[in-house]
Amino acid sequence: MNQLKIGIILSYVLLVISTLSGILYTPFLIRKLGQEEYGLFSLASSVIAYLLLFDFGLGSAVTRFTAKFRAENKICEQYEMFGMFFILYTIVAIVVGICGFMIICNADAVLDCSKMTSEQVSRMKVILYILTANLCVTFPFSVFSAIITAYERFFFIKSLGVIRILLQIAVMIPLLIWGYKAVALAVTMTIFNAVTLIFNALYCFFRLKIKVYFGNMDFSLLKDISGYSFYIFLNAVMDNIYWSSGQFILSYTGGLQQTAIYAAAIRLVMFYISLSVTFSSVLLPKITRMSVTDSDMHNISKLFVKVGRLQFFIIGTVAAGFLIFGQQFILLWAGDEYQHAYWVCVILMLSLLVPLIQNTAIEVLKAKKRLVFRSVLYILLSLAGLFISYFFAVRMGVIGCAIGTGLSLLLGNGVIINIYYWKFIKLDIPLFWRQLTPLVSAVTVVTAVFLIFNKYIYSPDITGYGIEVILFCFVMTMVYWLFCMNTSEKEICRSMLKKSWMLRRRPEHA
Repeated sequence: MNQLKIGIILSYVLLVISTLSGILYTPFLIRKLGQEEYGLFSLASSVIAYLLLFDFGLGSAVTRFTAKFRAENKICEQYEMFGMFFILYTIVAIVVGICGFMIICNADAVLDCSKMTSEQVSRMKVILYILTANLCVTFPFSVFSAIITAYERFFFIKSLGVIRILLQIAVMIPLLIWGYKAVALAVTMTIFNAVTLIFNALYCFFRLKIKVYFGNMDFSLLKDISGYSFYIFLNAVMDNIYWSSGQFILSYTGGLQQTAIYAAAIRLVMFYISLSVTFSSVLLPKITRMSVTDSDMHNISKLFVKVGRLQFFIIGTVAAGFLIFGQQFILLWAGDEYQHAYWVCVILMLSLLVPLIQNTAIEVLKAKKRLVFRSVLYILLSLAGLFISYFFAVRMGVIGCAIGTGLSLLLGNGVIINIYYWKFIKLDIPLFWRQLTPLVSAVTVVTAVFLIFNKYIYSPDITGYGIEVILFCFVMTMVYWLFCMNTSEKEICRSMLKKSWMLRRRPEHA
């Protein structure tokens, strides 16, 4: 099995483990921290998310240009580029440290701490110190994880991710039981992050045998990288406005309780987003090679449609399942005080459905260095969404904040960007939607049947709820198999089932 297939499979293994552990661990975390402490940590994390913008898109640039140099067999240029990126990231780390220190010193003004007690403000500053230090260490060493991705060594990096998640949770659970709070969570995250970065660096030097050359700054390459990275940076700004600004808005308009509710909803939405991102992220090296060696967009369009359908089988089913069962899930998962998180999740999940099944197009734009229009468009729409979110948040709280974000997502990702992909990038968008129509229709019909059944015929208790979730998964699987899947997709399913069966049987013959 090649590294691409291993990468996709391990991406979903990591996704399943991180999602399940997050779903099982998060309610424990929320209850042990308490709503205000969880809101405090979420607000601090939102601040740090903005400091992450100092990455300037360089991480994607490392992956993209390493894959490009490998396709062109330019070894020495690779090593010189690694040294240049390490120096750049070290400078970034110093700047981040200074900015973090300034934010902490002026936390009262930046975060409007009038709704917090003096003790909460003190804990907030400690958390910010720890997470800022974490970032300062992360930036220089993040070069190595990007190199591993560019070399398509997915088995190592994904396996390390699985181990990190499980060990981090295993350490945090007893700490929370013993009464430790958000500060302990920040320290634990920082330690495990540092260990992961060290392992990535060791793997690059001793397994991949890379070298890092300092002293030869290629300014023409730096200019090329800057042009590419700038629009990745704009995309990162847009992401932060969408997914971190809500906590800021609600900390001003509603306090830590509403911040905690919105943060819990965003946590679930991030699981949902990762269903798509983990799939498309491993395709960037392949799409880069295709862009370098193949000018015909027909093959890239075929990959775009194929991946989009595969993503919809998962993402569309999850969105439909949450619409049907999510309200009861939120009550079981986080408790009555988080019930508004259901509507936040529904609004954002439905708004994100189109961009998540078209994530491969972003990798095409990265590979072809055509990110200008998308980045500028999304920045403008996210800023508009920011003002709309504030307007609705004042009147409707967390749900209003989600409505503002959802409206900007629907306009930009659902309409305008599809026209751009079709007319300017030459992706076959009409073919994409013709291929997706049977899947969308099937999910819509099944969802409507279950919603009507629950509302007018049967209101399940906990046992019935579990049975109905299993029944929904079975019905969706049969509908996909009988009415939606093509021969290639059925063969992928058979191949995965066959490999799973062989792995299960292997110990019996050992």
